Amino acid sequence: MNNLFFNFGVPKSGTTFLQMILNSHPELSCPSEHKFEIVLTELTKLLEYYNKHLKQMDINTANQGAALLDGTDLDQLMKTIIQLAAVKGAGDKSVKWYGISDNSILRRFVTYFNLFPDAKFICIVRDPRAVAVSSWHHNVRLKPNFLHIFKNLDNWSSEIGKIWYRDMHAMLD
Repeated sequence: MNNLFFNFGVPKSGTTFLQMILNSHPELSCPSEHKFEIVLTELTKLLEYYNKHLKQMDINTANQGAALLDGTDLDQLMKTIIQLAAVKGAGDKSVKWYGISDNSILRRFVTYFNLFPDAKFICIVRDPRAVAVSSWHHNVRLKPNFLHIFKNLDNWSSEIGKIWYRDMHAMLD
C-alpha cells in the first residue's frame, strides 16, 4: 500500500485536531485514533502461546520439529492489520490516501518506517509548555487519582518535559 500516511505526536499535541482536519478532506481518510500498541502486545502473547502449543504438539506426535512463528511473522501480521485498519477507516469514502492516527508510532517509529518505507509520516510538534497545560487539564478531568500522584502543575510539567524531550529526540534520531 503506497498511499498510506501516519499521523502522530506526543499526546495532547494536537494529533486529534490534525486527524479531524485530514479526515475532512475529500481525498483523504484519517479516522479516529488507533491503539496498535495493544494489538502488538496481544499478538506477541498470542504467538508465544501458539508456539508453546506447537512445541508440545510436536513432542506429543512425531517430534519432527515445530515450525514456530517469529518476529518477522509478527511484523507481517502487524503490517496486515494496519493496512486493514487504514482501508476500513475510509469506509465508503473513495480516497487517494489512507491515514492512521496513533501516538504510539512515535515510540516505535523505526519499526513503522521499516514496515512502510513508502508511507508518509506526519509528526505534529507542539510547545512542551502547552502540552503540559493541556495534558494537566485532560488528566485532572479524566483520572480520579491524578492529583494525588502529581500534586501540582509544576510536578506534572517536569514529567511531561522529560517525555516530550525523549520522544522528540527519538524522532530526530
